[in-house]
Amino acid sequence: MSIKIGGINLAESIINLEYQLDRTQRILDWVVQQNKLQTPSLADVEKIDEEALAKLVKKYPDAGISAKNN
Repeated sequence: MSIKIGGINLAESIINLEYQLDRTQRILDWVVQQNKLQTPSLADVEKIDEEALAKLVKKYPDAGISAKNN
C-alpha cells in the first residue's frame, strides 16, 4: 500500500529519487577518479552543501529544514 498525494505515489517517487541520486553520485565519483588533476576542495564541497541547503530552505520555507549536525 502506498500513499498518494495529488496523484503522486510517494513511495515510488522516493525510490526513483534514491536511484537517481545513487546513479548521479556514482557517475560523479567516476568522473572525479578519471580527472585526477583537479578535484573539488573541502571549501568547494562545503560551499556546494550550503548552496544546496539554501535552495531547499528557499523552496520549502515552512518545512523547518536545517543542516544536520553529526
